[in-house]
Amino acid sequence: MRSLALPLVVLVTTSCIPPDEDAISTVEQEARCPDEGCGVNSPYVDGGWFHELNLDGFRNDEGWAFTGASKGSAIYTLSVENARFVARLKLGPVGSQTLLTGDELVDLELHLTRSGTTTTYTATITDVGDRTEFLAKHTDQTPIDETIETYKIWVNANGSPWSGMLCGRQAIPTHGPVPMPEHSVLVFEGDRIDGLAKTVTAVNPRWFNLGCEGTALAKLHLTGRTQAAQQSVGFTTSLGERQAMLKMLTADYCGGGTPFTVGGQKLEWKDDQGTMTLPSIPLELESRWNAQGALCLNTPRVTANPTPQSEEEFGHKVSLQIAAECSRVHHQLPTCGFIPGPYNLSSHNVIE
Repeated sequence: MRSLALPLVVLVTTSCIPPDEDAISTVEQEARCPDEGCGVNSPYVDGGWFHELNLDGFRNDEGWAFTGASKGSAIYTLSVENARFVARLKLGPVGSQTLLTGDELVDLELHLTRSGTTTTYTATITDVGDRTEFLAKHTDQTPIDETIETYKIWVNANGSPWSGMLCGRQAIPTHGPVPMPEHSVLVFEGDRIDGLAKTVTAVNPRWFNLGCEGTALAKLHLTGRTQAAQQSVGFTTSLGERQAMLKMLTADYCGGGTPFTVGGQKLEWKDDQGTMTLPSIPLELESRWNAQGALCLNTPRVTANPTPQSEEEFGHKVSLQIAAECSRVHHQLPTCGFIPGPYNLSSHNVIE
């Protein structure tokens, strides 16, 4: 089963510094798996503070900038290639490793600054994993051979006693054949993602995303909906198809960026390419999706399978809230008897 979550953020790191309350929007969802190993929603879209960094030192929307990388006394040029960190020697003593990949990245330090403060930050890779598997499959339903590299990163605010895991939030894990390790992050280059609007707007390989375990950003890559997944394992998706996945994961029915789901929410889905299919359990169609959001809506997922968290968040008025949001963005949703256009994905509620 898949699931969704709530609070959407724009982030790349997770628990180093508590994110500003007004920076956290809401929601996000997870990927599909059977009941005995079900993936569930996370309350964050990407983890905490921001979701992207630029390799050339340009600041992101939250004011964070990557300024360089080092290991010991050697200085490295960092890149993200096919969703993996790669570091090449720029300057260092004789005998320094010229190329760092995989486990060789352990102890590599990424240096960060943030506008408005003189504090500098050091994000150190403490562990590298290579066993996480894609949730999507080939169109013939054979598994993807390529695994996803994940990292654990420890962050220090230099000159301050503060320190913590980059992905330190307690998250509902993304389960699957081999899930991401706890507190880990995956990276992928290219896609420019607006966490508030929940849009995928462009591809620029000098920007990279960090998706913490259990977040919507991580799930985009796990389901093959990133430029890096297209380059590395051959998933073929357009920006619109990637955006449709983001809208569905976050239950952004009306397309304006407002999510209507909570952590742990049950959900299943399938795509029009056959890379993600439905399990053989009782299901009921919830919505059909394209890049603009839902094309139609039957029973919202939090109504079909309410949880204590969903009742606290939405009460029994979620349908009215969705209708009000859709009126705000001038996008009323019919039920799914008639489909007013092509769609990429369909989401399905589990019948219990």
